[in-house]
Amino acid sequence: MALTDLFGQNAIVRWLFGDTTRIDLAVTMTGVKLGERVLLAGCSDARLVVALGARSGMSGHVVAIDPDEQALRAVRTAAERAGVLIEVERAPLSMMPFETGSFDLVVVGSTAGAVALADTGAAFAEIARVLRPGGRAVVVQLAPRGGVVGSVQTTVGATSAPNDLRAAMITAGLKGVRVLAERDHLQFFEGGRGV
Repeated sequence: MALTDLFGQNAIVRWLFGDTTRIDLAVTMTGVKLGERVLLAGCSDARLVVALGARSGMSGHVVAIDPDEQALRAVRTAAERAGVLIEVERAPLSMMPFETGSFDLVVVGSTAGAVALADTGAAFAEIARVLRPGGRAVVVQLAPRGGVVGSVQTTVGATSAPNDLRAAMITAGLKGVRVLAERDHLQFFEGGRGV
């Protein structure tokens, strides 16, 4: 192991300089491609929004939607600093102001917290509606943990139970809903809109 690898794995260094490992993992797991139309539903981690916007590139179209103005302000600031074009929209996730079939990919949640959906069923119905035929929805959330940490997560609503999440996605009409992976305390779920 090289000295730079050891330095990068140090918890204090990651805390001081920002750990991008989870962001990189989340971007990779979404499979976002250059030129795609991407919607980020729930923007509690501006770094993830910016990283996905950068991957979609200048030929893509990236929109971040959240009911919280403070979260959107953080996205605007981070996007300006990074030089990434991201459109922001303040609206409830259960009533999205977009046309049917507007997006290739919808990413839900964040690496910082849970799937923040006030009305999960209505939000996933909207996600299915705004996806183009053949489009995908990817949910990123903290994996449930055991012990004391798990009880704190449950108390503060930090995760959605995997079965509840899958059921909400299936009920909304998403097809082929599955767990993509669980790694670095993150879970990734995927479902698609049928053709």
